[in-house]
Amino acid sequence: MIGLFAKLIGLGGLSKRVMKIFKKIRKRVDKAVNKLLKKAKKAGRKLMRKLGIGKKKKKGQKPDDDKRTDAEKKADLHKGVQEGTDFIKQEGHSKKEIKKKLEQIEDKHDLKELKLVTDGENKGHIHGEVNPTEDGPMVPISFVGSTIKVGEHPLVGTDLESHHVPANEFSKTIGDFYGEVGALLPNDDNFGNLRERLITRKADIANTYGEEGKGLSAILIHEKTHRTANKAVHQTAIQPQVFNNIRKEANPETGTGKTAVIVIPKSGEKRTIANLSSNHWKSFLEQVYRIEKAEGSVELNKNATKDGELITIKGGDTDAMTRVANEITAKANAIQGEHDASKEISKIESIVDKTSTSGFEKALNNGMHAVSVALKESTHDGDKMEKCLNQ
Repeated sequence: MIGLFAKLIGLGGLSKRVMKIFKKIRKRVDKAVNKLLKKAKKAGRKLMRKLGIGKKKKKGQKPDDDKRTDAEKKADLHKGVQEGTDFIKQEGHSKKEIKKKLEQIEDKHDLKELKLVTDGENKGHIHGEVNPTEDGPMVPISFVGSTIKVGEHPLVGTDLESHHVPANEFSKTIGDFYGEVGALLPNDDNFGNLRERLITRKADIANTYGEEGKGLSAILIHEKTHRTANKAVHQTAIQPQVFNNIRKEANPETGTGKTAVIVIPKSGEKRTIANLSSNHWKSFLEQVYRIEKAEGSVELNKNATKDGELITIKGGDTDAMTRVANEITAKANAIQGEHDASKEISKIESIVDKTSTSGFEKALNNGMHAVSVALKESTHDGDKMEKCLNQ
């Protein structure tokens, strides 16, 4: 679920980018195989019906040929309702797509009916029937045009919690970044407007999100998967695997080859840190800035090393943001009083926005790797890899 934070730092089309990250992280069944199986299944049904076997029942017709026990019918009904609920929780499906998917699930589990019931403008649930009937849980939704959209944060549920990706502290670091650069700019005719915009951006982020992280991107998972289990997102046990997964993705031979940035413990252990502090995020964002400003080889942070396209930083640095802000504003202060500073103004605003946007994407990608590993280990979030990541 994506809030306004991405819009505030100028990151457009985020839903598509998030889904792209999901698809990279999880191992999906090959589409061609699925397509072939569907065709074979459809062809088989047609042949059976031509032979007078298993003809499709009309709505409301008594299924005399249904040999399932009542318990089996109830189990199939529950599976169908759950699959339908999982599907409508995904963002970006049209009403037509939802109807088609529910018909497929209905057919798969041999149900009399499976449909979406809207309860007001912002809520809905799946209703299924095979004798008995079942209604799925209420899901916060809203229709925009022909699409269905997941509701606003915070979502609630039994033993469920919102895990922020990236963490709450990241938004504060981004806000401080805008504010620190703005505060160091000359308050004159050339840079005064930019100075005000950047300082205002910091205030907007602080006022909008505060300490609770409301409006930030989040995923709803079981509290054990989130915090309390040994291999939860916020536990040390999964962090070596998260590190290895990000390293594989950054390797051109095994992944995308796109530069990744990870903060590791000062001891140098090859693992990510479960709970990044403000100083960790400052070091992280400083390195992202150095990547974005590079015209040749990337300059590394203090205590950072580069292995292929993976940059690892040992621990955090309280002075990291100050160094970046001083570098960005150095030329502006040097040319104070010149008549035409438009190029320098554009460069400053561009590098601040690029750093924030790229930092968000890299932090989001790292966070989703952690969620992916925790979900694989979880026994509390339904079918691993497919349904959970879609939620």
